[in-house]
Amino acid sequence: MRTRQRLLDAGKHVFSKHGLDGASTEAIARRAGVSKTMLFYYYQSKEQLYVEVLKRLFESVVEPDRAAEIEKMEPKAALRAIVSEYFNIHLRRPTFAELTVREAMTYGGKHLPRLRYDLPFVGQLMRVLRRGALSGDFRGVDTLKTTVSMVGMTKILFTYRQAMERVFEREMLNPEMAVEWCDHIVDLLLYGVCEVNADTPKPPAVAGRPMDDSIFDETGLDERGGRS
Repeated sequence: MRTRQRLLDAGKHVFSKHGLDGASTEAIARRAGVSKTMLFYYYQSKEQLYVEVLKRLFESVVEPDRAAEIEKMEPKAALRAIVSEYFNIHLRRPTFAELTVREAMTYGGKHLPRLRYDLPFVGQLMRVLRRGALSGDFRGVDTLKTTVSMVGMTKILFTYRQAMERVFEREMLNPEMAVEWCDHIVDLLLYGVCEVNADTPKPPAVAGRPMDDSIFDETGLDERGGRS
């Protein structure tokens, strides 16, 4: 178990710097302090290790005990908690942003379909939005678009940080500002989904087939109990 964890830690570091194609099994094994033979004993290929690294990162966004607590919260508090957890993992684990952005930009997210049932924080956010709509706390927003908006608002701060600091000629993310940014993103999203006054004009209906967000539900199971 310790060897597997060392390989995951080493892979996370090397993949974040060089990507899947640029990373070498020699570098990963050397950083983990094991032989290449041992690497392939635990993982059949470099790609399998890469996917496992991504999976572990996504699983760690919201710890299981914390996720259980969030399920019991009222919708507004639950929304604030989930978004805060997603923001904070970028602070705690810089490789999260590096790896996920590289996966999206270089590989077009082709490795992520394997992980879609291992994104519990996404499913939980969507359930909270639906629960809030049923309770009257939230408007009936598109849960998938709202989730994408949250991810974008958060990730851009970490991936474009240096560029924004040059453009705006100011520091963007020290420890004190991190709290302010997190609160800002939470409030922007929270008040964007809160129920509006009766006299507030409703947005026009969007034509076309609605997007199915059930693929990110907690279980990933369809009505028959199988994978959708």
